[in-house]
Amino acid sequence: MLASDMRDTFRLVTVFVTLMIPAVVAGSETIDRFPDLTDLITDYADAHIPRGEIVVGVSYDGVQRWYSTGSLTPETTFEIGSITKTVTGMLFAERIASGRVAPTTTVEDLWPTGPQAEASGIPRVPEQLAGITLMQLATHTSGLPRLNFASWRMIRTLFHLNDPYARLTSTDVYRDAAAARIDRPGEFRYSNLGFALLGQLLLGDSSSPVPFAMRYRDVVHRDVLTPLMIPPFSPDDPSQRPRAYAVNGRRAAPWRFDGYAAAGALALPAANVLRYAEQLHQLPPEFHTAIRPHVEVSDTHMAGHGWLLERLENNETLIWHNGGTGGFSTYVGVIPE
Repeated sequence: MLASDMRDTFRLVTVFVTLMIPAVVAGSETIDRFPDLTDLITDYADAHIPRGEIVVGVSYDGVQRWYSTGSLTPETTFEIGSITKTVTGMLFAERIASGRVAPTTTVEDLWPTGPQAEASGIPRVPEQLAGITLMQLATHTSGLPRLNFASWRMIRTLFHLNDPYARLTSTDVYRDAAAARIDRPGEFRYSNLGFALLGQLLLGDSSSPVPFAMRYRDVVHRDVLTPLMIPPFSPDDPSQRPRAYAVNGRRAAPWRFDGYAAAGALALPAANVLRYAEQLHQLPPEFHTAIRPHVEVSDTHMAGHGWLLERLENNETLIWHNGGTGGFSTYVGVIPE
């Protein structure tokens, strides 16, 4: 895949979730054309998921079907990992449509400055980073590396792989970006750091006493998920999420985010993720640019705002992203045609 996610960075492979429920039936003709994936999904789970469970939601021509192993439900909340980046990309599209930013807005234009920023420990934006545009951050063409943790924090992370982004603040994101080596800007290079920085710049107010992850969640609920008719966030207690496992078979801890929230923090019910996918074929105008191809990655692959696009052999387009945290692997894909 073009975009390996946080799962690869920390070498954690994980599982997903839940229950077989009846299809929502909306017409015999559609149902007749809707393939039954039960055996395929069960065989895959048996072969590739030694512990934990899997849930798959499929929407075809207005009809939903759910398939899974185990005993949970599509309403259970799961960590969606890097699929969060597509929500950040939608927020960027909304900000362009509202005139708050432009594709050509640079990092320097929005980088925190002044006494408050200095007091918070945010460095001045280095010259090599200053001219990078928000569009480059949103399409993974900024030249920023996947991550650029300071050496002492990388050592801490190695001892806390069960929750590697915990306690990394907005200031840490700015410090990591300022210290990073920019390598071949303009070329596709998947970057968690780039999306974390994009989220910081879009929300601004780095001096706010409210944790960034909380502000990010509130903003994307108001400006992205509500316009897309995605149900509101319910109170989320990480300790109440379903049991999840790492590749070694041990129970995986929930991942908590603050400064890096825009790269992977969201947790949503599977049903809401499928609803999100369904909206891609009828997006409000302010979000259209998020799923348009802005960068040619290869003959068959392109990048939108967070979303990845793939030309299929039948001239259709697959719009997709995957995600991974310590205990969950996720994927969403849409063929609008």
